[in-house]
Amino acid sequence: MGFAVIGLEEESGEATLVDFRENLGEEIAGSLRQLGLDPAAEHPLQFYFYFPAEQAARALAARLAPDGFTCDVDRSAAGGRWLCLVQRAMPADVAALTALGKRFVQLTSELGGEFDGWDRDTAVANEPRSKTLLRHAYQLYQRGAYLRAAELLKKAVDAGGELAPSAATMLGLACFNLAEFEASVAAFKMAAAFNGGDNPSAFAALSGMGASLAKLGRFDEAVKVYQRSIGAKPDFPETHLNLALAYAELGRTADVLKTLRTAIALDMRMKDRARQAIELQGLRGNAEFDGLVGKG
Repeated sequence: MGFAVIGLEEESGEATLVDFRENLGEEIAGSLRQLGLDPAAEHPLQFYFYFPAEQAARALAARLAPDGFTCDVDRSAAGGRWLCLVQRAMPADVAALTALGKRFVQLTSELGGEFDGWDRDTAVANEPRSKTLLRHAYQLYQRGAYLRAAELLKKAVDAGGELAPSAATMLGLACFNLAEFEASVAAFKMAAAFNGGDNPSAFAALSGMGASLAKLGRFDEAVKVYQRSIGAKPDFPETHLNLALAYAELGRTADVLKTLRTAIALDMRMKDRARQAIELQGLRGNAEFDGLVGKG
């Protein structure tokens, strides 16, 4: 059976920030105008390239560095590929950027990679880099650009400091939405460790880890993590319901019913959600279950 996660939404695919394939220059200039920015001014532009192997990503960096580009090569935050993040401040000259876009496509074709698009760095003067990364990643996440958000969040986590726990939690969410559940487990586990274990500040990370484990079909592990999440925040009804769904996948009917009673006692809306959950349809006809959720 599929596992429905209550309270943590998974979305399919990543929204495209711009359709850069037709005309990179016009796309960038047009987007800057929509933001109220002057295309003729210099803008800190970022370009994303993905490769199956590190060597190819570094080869692209070597080709672009002599032209004044700063190139950062690292393993992608999700998907197992290598990212070459290319950055340079430049005006949005339509003709020059369109020619540059064609060069990017040619280079990635030669090296067996993919030019994934562009974005604008949103750094603010005197702002700590980790704060800039987290803020920019949040904007990308809100626009559905989960992979690009994940790349920046990984850098924010690596930077350490007081924002690392928040960055790790959001990285887990971004990977979850990319259906990269192994990566989301790792990010949420790191976030929980940053937050000092099973306490209220680690609740979101523990809940996300449980949901990711359930998506991977690792229900025994999901149960243990949901129990830890409940220990950190006992009064959150969705976690109790998610725990009940995990118990159902393991055939632990008595635990399902006990956990459902707690979830419904905390929030009567859990009754409707439990009644509609695919994982619980096998309990139809069980007098105690029908009594808890109704027969509608």
